[in-house]
Amino acid sequence: LGLFCPLFWMAYFRGASGSELLFHAAHSGAFVVIGVIMMLAGLRTYELRHSKWEWVDFDNRLWEIPAEFMKMDRPHLVPLSDQLVVLLKELYGLTGRYVNMFPGRNDPSKVMSENTINRMIHTLGYKGRVVGHGFRHTFSTILNDKGFNSDWVELQIAHVDKNNIRGVYNHALYMEGRREMMQWYADYIDQLRLI
Repeated sequence: LGLFCPLFWMAYFRGASGSELLFHAAHSGAFVVIGVIMMLAGLRTYELRHSKWEWVDFDNRLWEIPAEFMKMDRPHLVPLSDQLVVLLKELYGLTGRYVNMFPGRNDPSKVMSENTINRMIHTLGYKGRVVGHGFRHTFSTILNDKGFNSDWVELQIAHVDKNNIRGVYNHALYMEGRREMMQWYADYIDQLRLI
């Protein structure tokens, strides 16, 4: 679990508050909060970078990404854990005046550059060892290893059922199970901060 190295998650794992993380992100250029949100949401970097505030429903604790922004051209639902709600609300305080959750540095009407995430990883000393997509691998590996329903995990990382017949007929969203799983995962990541 090299992604959990103390250097990489220094600010997060030392127990920094969401405000502290976002202050650090906004003022140092090391946008660590993106990595934490990516880690907790299981999204692809494209889906994350292109997310809009109108897609987040804090009341129903749901982040709904339209099909046109998804690799498989199907809408995607991310149940929000307590930790994601806190991080997203903190982020809203910084970027909520823009349409994009992660606005571009030079032009907030555009989304953050695809290089921002990798630049953050490189700056923290992980060039060539970690990429943004690796968060999804970690997400899937931990949840599968802990025995969560593989349908829930695959649906959460927006994978299409490899069984074509089953995929055509199974339109279940497993929302209650996925909510439980997402909260368990966020709590698990929080526990790592205490190690």
